[in-house]
Parts: sequence; structure tokens; C-alpha cells
Amino acid sequence: MQLVDLEPKLGEEEIRELLEACVQYDPELLDRAVEEYRSDPELSILGLEVEDEIVGLLGIRSRQDNTVLIRHLYVKPEVRGNGLGRAQLLELISLRNPDHIIAEVEEESVDFFRNVGFTIVSFKEEDGQEKFRCTYSVHEQAEDEG
Repeated sequence: MQLVDLEPKLGEEEIRELLEACVQYDPELLDRAVEEYRSDPELSILGLEVEDEIVGLLGIRSRQDNTVLIRHLYVKPEVRGNGLGRAQLLELISLRNPDHIIAEVEEESVDFFRNVGFTIVSFKEEDGQEKFRCTYSVHEQAEDEG
């Protein structure tokens, strides 16, 4: 199990389908996301490869302050519940060694992030929608476990 760079594979149907699931199956948002991953050097799109199959996707923005922002996190429905979402995050920590990982998510994703040790804070977007900022402090977690 390893994270692999998907940017060169963004034209492949299998990879586009994974990313499409992240953007609520909106073709316009899919095209925009593909273009952003191809053109923005701060963005990376990684795939979780298990037995030569991409079963998960992780889109991130790396910031100068050694924080990683999660843009997209997805695991194929048929393999969910096997710790693969957590595995992607652990691989990310191993590869990038960030100080913090942050995701801003809808309510249905909060339990996943809470269960893997993120701190959750609710906030309202400009349009009044409730979102949740999920923050994981990598080095604090390592100290707590040590």
C-alpha cells in the first residue's frame, strides 16, 4: 500500500471517476479540479495504490508554513471500512512530515476525521452554510502517543 502521484494520470477515466466523486459528479467542477491540479505547483493529487489498483484519492495543498490542506479525500465505496482513509493520512504524514493537516468538510465527513484524531470546530461560511474545520497537529499527536 502506497501513495502515488496521480497528476500524470489525470486524463485516465479511472482517475477522473475518483475525482468526479469528490466534486459531487459535476462535470464543470471536475474539469476545474483537473486543471488546478495540473497547473498549481502547491497542489498535489495522490492515489492510494493497493495491489496495483488505485482505491483512494487524496488531493492536497502544501503551504509554506508546513501545513497541508486536504482538498479531496476519497476511498472507493467497495473497500471502505478497512482503514484505507486513515492509511492515506498516515502515508501523507510519512511522505510530507507536515506540522498540521487541515480539512474543511461537511457534516457527513466529521465523524471520520474525529475518529482519526482531528480536532473539530464548527464555523459558518459566507453563505451561512455550516462547515467544520478539522485540524490534526502531527507532532502533538506523536508526543501524546509516545
